[in-house]
Amino acid sequence: MQGCHSICRQIIFKNLSNLVIFQYMTNHPHEIQNRTEEDTIFDEAELLNKPYDKSIRNARIAIYIIAAAQFLMGIFQAYYTEGKAESLGVFVLTSALSLAYVGLALYSRKKPFNGILAALIVYGLFVVVDLVFDPASIFKGILLKAAVIYYLAKALGDAREMQAAMKTFGKS
Repeated sequence: MQGCHSICRQIIFKNLSNLVIFQYMTNHPHEIQNRTEEDTIFDEAELLNKPYDKSIRNARIAIYIIAAAQFLMGIFQAYYTEGKAESLGVFVLTSALSLAYVGLALYSRKKPFNGILAALIVYGLFVVVDLVFDPASIFKGILLKAAVIYYLAKALGDAREMQAAMKTFGKS
C-alpha cells in the first residue's frame, strides 16, 4: 500500500508542477516571446557531431582512400594499356569513378547516411563486378577492401542518427 501512496504523490506533484508552469507561462507571455535560440540548454553542435563524429569521419576517410586508390590504379592501368584510345578510355573511366567517390564523400557532409550508403553500394558493386571478370581479384587488396567495407558499414548506424538529428535541427 505504501508504494501506491508514493506513486500517487509523485503523480500529483508532477501534475501540480505542470499546472504551476502552465499558469506562469500564461501570465507571463512576454517571456516566451522574448526567448532566443541562445536560451536553450542543448548544445546543438554537441548533439549533432560528438557522438557520431569519429565513425563518420573514418568512413569519409575510407571513401577518400577509395577515390585516391581508384585514381592511381587508373593512371597505372592507362599507362600499361595497349592503344592510345583504350588507354584514354581507361583513364577517363577510372577518373570519373574517382570523382564520383570524392563527390559522395563531400555529399556525406550534408547527408551522412545517404552518402555513406551510396559509397558502400557503389564500392560493393565494383568489387562484385571485378570478381566476376577476374575471380582471383578477390585476394588482391583484400585487407584494403575489408577495411573499407568495415568502416563504411560501421558508420551507417551513426550516420542515420546524425542525419535524423540534423533534420531535427533543420540543418539538412
